[in-house]
Amino acid sequence: MTPFGARIRELRAQRGLNLKDMAEALEISSAYLSALEHGRRGQPSPQLVRQICAYFGLFWDEAEALERLAQVSHPRVTVDTSGLSPRATELANQLSERIRRLDAATVDEMLALLAEGPRRAAVRFRRAVPVVPSLDLGRSLAFYQEQLGFTVLFRTEDYAALVRGAAEFHLWRCHDPAIPRATGFRIEAAAIDSLHTACSAAGIVHPDASLGERPWGVREFAIVDPDGNLLTFFERLRR
Repeated sequence: MTPFGARIRELRAQRGLNLKDMAEALEISSAYLSALEHGRRGQPSPQLVRQICAYFGLFWDEAEALERLAQVSHPRVTVDTSGLSPRATELANQLSERIRRLDAATVDEMLALLAEGPRRAAVRFRRAVPVVPSLDLGRSLAFYQEQLGFTVLFRTEDYAALVRGAAEFHLWRCHDPAIPRATGFRIEAAAIDSLHTACSAAGIVHPDASLGERPWGVREFAIVDPDGNLLTFFERLRR
C-alpha cells in the first residue's frame, strides 16, 4: 500500500463512505480506485488528486498534504543516479535490493533522517559504547578474548577497550564487587544459534537466560562474566 492509498482509505473510513460510491462520484471505476488504494497503480494524475480533495472537502494544508503524498506514492519508482557519486549509486542499489527486508522501525528511522535535512543530519546519535566494571582487568580481558573472540583495542592500568565486529565496549577497574553484579549490557549478534552453541560448550550461559524468543521481538540468551556482569546477546526476529 502507498502513503496516498493509505490516506484515501483512512479518509473514507472516517466519513463512513464506501469505495463504490466514491468511485462513482469521481467518475472512475471501483477497480481502479481499489488498485489505487492498495498500491497496485501508479501515481494518480494531478487532476484526480484535486477531484479527491474536493470530494473530501480538503483545503489549504490538508490538500497540500494529500498532493505531497501522491508525489511520493509511486509503487515502482525509478532512481536515476547518473552523475551522482559512486556511494549514491551504491545506496540506491542496496535500497532496491533490501527494502522488502527492512523492518518498520528501520524505515521510520530512514524517513526521519531524510526529513531532518542536511543541517540536522550532522547531529545524529550513531551508537552507544557501554563502560563495564571489572574487578580484575587482566582476568576480564582474558575472558572476553578467549571465550568470546574480542580483540583488545587499548589498555591502561585502570581502563581497557574491546571490539569484535561492530560491537565495542570498555572496561574500568572497579573495587566494589556489588557494582558488576548489578550491571548488564546487550550486544546484537548475527547467527545467534552458533554463538549460543559455543557459549554453551564453554559453560558460560546463564542458567536462567537460555536462548529463546522474547515478547519484545528478539531471540536472546545471556552469560555472566567472571565479575558478575550480565551480557545479553540478541538477534531481532524477522516478521
